[in-house]
Amino acid sequence: MFRSSFVALLVLSLSVLAWAPLSARADALADFTEAEAAYRDQRYAVASSILERVIAAADTDSVDRAVLLESRKYLAACYLFLDRGDDADRQFELLLSQEPDYRVDAAIFPRDVVDRFEAVRHRFEEARAAQREAALAESEARLQVERSRLDDERRRYVELFDLASSSVVLRQNSRVVAMLPFGIGQFQNRRRRLARFFAVAESLSLGIYVSSYAWHTHLADRRDIPENQQARWLSELTGLRAVNWASGLLFVSLAVTGSVEAEVNFVPRRQSSIPRPIPDHLAPAPPEARPITHLDLTPTSLTLRVDF
Repeated sequence: MFRSSFVALLVLSLSVLAWAPLSARADALADFTEAEAAYRDQRYAVASSILERVIAAADTDSVDRAVLLESRKYLAACYLFLDRGDDADRQFELLLSQEPDYRVDAAIFPRDVVDRFEAVRHRFEEARAAQREAALAESEARLQVERSRLDDERRRYVELFDLASSSVVLRQNSRVVAMLPFGIGQFQNRRRRLARFFAVAESLSLGIYVSSYAWHTHLADRRDIPENQQARWLSELTGLRAVNWASGLLFVSLAVTGSVEAEVNFVPRRQSSIPRPIPDHLAPAPPEARPITHLDLTPTSLTLRVDF
């Protein structure tokens, strides 16, 4: 007995819940029909009162969308005839927010009502276009920020890859090596042009010194010089001795100067890089050609064109 009563109560409750929306829709339609008749009879205050009730009921009851749109249109027309222009504009705006493509039939409504609606629609579309343009500008700004962030991340990754692809080695320089001739001290200090100068100059002077000494020794050991060539032979020996002494002094001067310069400009340590193998899949990808996006915005359309 208890179970059957419970089932009957449940069925009755479901029936009421299912019937309530239908009843609300029927009441709203009936009220709208009554308001439409009052509007045609030019009883605008009565019609506006009924239509306000229909629109208010839409917040709580299930009112058909078409009935709601028509109610707003007729209510706006009533407001215009009651000299409530701002309220009429508000209803037209709410109507357009629900149905942006809605139009008022000039064959049914007076010209004043149609013109007022068109003025509101024009302002409404301008506002929508401005909102779309602002949203587009915001999207472009966000896209630019994202591109900048990705470019920064790629640049940092490339820098990190460059750092990871080589090892930095510090080597201590030697004061003893800095004293060596032939520009060795300058090479150690990484002063390559000066090192090449000392290497070439000291090598040439040393070469002249050795060759002049060897030629002088060779001539001095000769005993078969005729008497008529003795003077010339002595002159050659004297000249070779002078060249030998001059080249020797030049070599010593260059060697001492190079050693002093290397010690004065001594670099305690030098830094060098050694390549380090990195897996190929970790290498930065080459930059890709980005498509160029063109956006054309008008009050009624948005055109997107992408050029590759």
